[in-house]
Amino acid sequence: ATGSAAIGLYMHGDYGVPKDFAHDVYLSQLRAGEIMKYSIERMRRDNPYSRGVVFWQLNDCRPVVSWSGIDYFGRWKAQQYYTKRFFAPVLVSAAVAEGSATTQLWVSNESTETVNGTLRWKLRTAGSEILAQGEAPVVVQAGVSKLVETVDCKTLAAAHSLKDVYLEYELVNESEILGQGTTLLVLAKEFKFRQAKLNAQVREEKGAYSIELKADCFAKGVALDTAVGDCLFSDNYFDVSADSVKRVLVQKQDVEGISSAEELQKNLTITCLNEVMLGM
Repeated sequence: ATGSAAIGLYMHGDYGVPKDFAHDVYLSQLRAGEIMKYSIERMRRDNPYSRGVVFWQLNDCRPVVSWSGIDYFGRWKAQQYYTKRFFAPVLVSAAVAEGSATTQLWVSNESTETVNGTLRWKLRTAGSEILAQGEAPVVVQAGVSKLVETVDCKTLAAAHSLKDVYLEYELVNESEILGQGTTLLVLAKEFKFRQAKLNAQVREEKGAYSIELKADCFAKGVALDTAVGDCLFSDNYFDVSADSVKRVLVQKQDVEGISSAEELQKNLTITCLNEVMLGM
């Protein structure tokens, strides 16, 4: 009972508590991932004071509700996909000042080489309209976390409410995306989510299935799953803007109960935070 109450308390703070059980499970997983993301990104920015993080927990030794990233059966929960991103050797992260929409964009480099690239950011509406954008050169030595850019989102949003805008950012090196993310400037339960239409196309590749996903507005916390069988996705619980294409790979060796691209297309399920919040 205490565990369930704690989960409800944490969800209520940012989201509210849905009546639908499937949405309740989804939000509880998203909340766990977001808490870990906030904590560990902040620790990585606080370098050299914080030089390492070990958190509870990786997996479960029995079927149970827990803070693990991987369940008893080896399936990845939302938190594990978050972990893959926030423990990447090169991390780009956002820190929104409390009581303000001023946002710092940092690059944390735990690789063994200097990172050279460009930090790009866009301030967008919930419909993905670009209100402002900019970029800055990045040179970050190995083992260093560096503040690269500060964005005054409130001023740039102008006539728009902060409840209707989000900041999108990415670190690129030539044509390669080294890291990316988005941040809201208000609590999720205050954000004016729009009903998102998500379209996914599955194609077969050598040894894998490729999923290309598009949205008609900003879609947050997009979660892929299957109605039958199990899949391990290359990425999951991610955000998508309206003018981008998100490509996710599923290695055939990481699929159970599905034997073709057609089957995966038929059984693929998609949930996003927009749907859950608008359903409350």
